[in-house]
Amino acid sequence: MGPGFRRGRRCDELRREFFTRSKAEIRGLEASAAYVGANLGRTRPMTVAGELATFLTRVGPADLPPQAIDHAAMLIASTLASAALGAGIESSVIIRDLARECGGVAEASLWFDAGPKLPVAEAAQVNAVMSDAAASDDSDLRNIVHAGTTLAAAGLAMAERTGANGEDMLTAIVLGYEAAGRVGEAITPGFRARGFHGCLAAIFAGAVAAGRLLRVEASQMAQAIALSATSIGGLMAAANTSTAREYHAGLAAMLGVRAALAAQPRISGGREYSRDQARVSGSLWRDRGFLGRSDGDA
Repeated sequence: MGPGFRRGRRCDELRREFFTRSKAEIRGLEASAAYVGANLGRTRPMTVAGELATFLTRVGPADLPPQAIDHAAMLIASTLASAALGAGIESSVIIRDLARECGGVAEASLWFDAGPKLPVAEAAQVNAVMSDAAASDDSDLRNIVHAGTTLAAAGLAMAERTGANGEDMLTAIVLGYEAAGRVGEAITPGFRARGFHGCLAAIFAGAVAAGRLLRVEASQMAQAIALSATSIGGLMAAANTSTAREYHAGLAAMLGVRAALAAQPRISGGREYSRDQARVSGSLWRDRGFLGRSDGDA
């Protein structure tokens, strides 16, 4: 019995421990900004978002199947290759110039650019737009969401800010993809039928990856999930007829990073940011996903 089998089995055990709710109990996707905002500073019972966050913060590198780690590395390479093609596309140039004009704290690099660093969220946005503009990035076939662009852009920017190592980065990529895949599967095909774009799911990839690299606690990760759900929008019609598609990718990366940053405990006037947990539910809890077994059940 090899180490890869044991790691995959360990991950399955962790997932079964947390994902045991009935379909009737967890159906749908609910993440309410009103709930979070109206209950600042109060304590609430564990929610589905809290359980998902507990899983995402508990799993470590040793629990992940080797194939998932390999795919994460491939995802980074694929995103960078797509960004190399997209760096000169007009939409990329516009967003890069806007970010340069705003400036800010030097935290993360812009890809294929020798200029000064930018704040982590803005760097993530510019780099995500570059990759998605060339339309050569990955696609999660469960929900046709380009989660890799958001993941790599948000993850690499945050890793540069925090000084994370390669193992931490790859783990964040895997778990970010897992989160986006579960949320995306829960709202598919309904969100597309209602005219929304896949960035609705992609933002969770960036938020979770950034949260992992910030080493947030489970309660803070749940907050990042809730903030992500209320932060994002995007219309499929716009993505199909304009350069709004890559703009969506940039927003998913930027807002995901900001959700993770906002979820950290910050003291201001003696009061911490809210740690309440909004609901995220649906087929998130099925024994499936990026971490799934490679025996046909994944």
